[in-house]
Amino acid sequence: MFIRYFKFFSRILFITILNLCLTVFPERVTYGQYTPTTSIDSLIHTNHIFQESIKTVKLSKEGWPLSYPVMELNSTEKLELSFDEISDQMNDHYYTFIHCDADWNSSDISEVDYLDGFPENQLNHFEYSFNTTVQYVHYELFFPNEEIRFLVSGNYILLIYKDYNRNKPVLTMRFMVAENMLSVKGILKRAASTKILETGQELDITVGFTGYPIRDPFHELKLVVSQNGRWDNAIVFRKPTFIRNKEIVYSFDKR
Repeated sequence: MFIRYFKFFSRILFITILNLCLTVFPERVTYGQYTPTTSIDSLIHTNHIFQESIKTVKLSKEGWPLSYPVMELNSTEKLELSFDEISDQMNDHYYTFIHCDADWNSSDISEVDYLDGFPENQLNHFEYSFNTTVQYVHYELFFPNEEIRFLVSGNYILLIYKDYNRNKPVLTMRFMVAENMLSVKGILKRAASTKILETGQELDITVGFTGYPIRDPFHELKLVVSQNGRWDNAIVFRKPTFIRNKEIVYSFDKR
């Protein structure tokens, strides 16, 4: 079991438990262009591909293809985005970052408060395919970089768009910038419920916050349990089970 914990702006803490089984699956990505009946904002805040020509999208730590898109604030860590576009020529792609709250909605923080550098930059790293049946262009982006870095931790959306126009999105991917502020312990136990006895386990999580000011754990904290980086089946705990001696306990509740 791999445990990560994150400090969010405005005293919102978001805790994610990752990799609860041994098999590694790619992140779930949805496809399709938005229409007048579909809110672009609802798609922007997910892992989504807006153009059929975009293939093989991957976001992970630099040099670690099977890792999750999580980096520590003010560290030397970088994330790497790569994707292919079915085309015989390079297109004019740009990128920017959107800071989100714990529910993956755009936060009320100004770009100048969460980004240091140019908020919009051109995607310059690309390579044409060679001697392939289908011609394509391979794109790569490493960040933070000389053009931009992050000032605060939290949930972020990486937005790739065309022609310097954010209303022409190409793809969006979720990632997280973390600060190690808490201690997190998870205990897996044999399931008590007969419904999941053969297929699942129970998980109890204890969050220690000694030295970190939390006034109201029932409203300031949110726990998210995700399976192999998937957001479509993530379990959200909005309130702890109980609190004891600078520890916040979340117990399995048969969800």
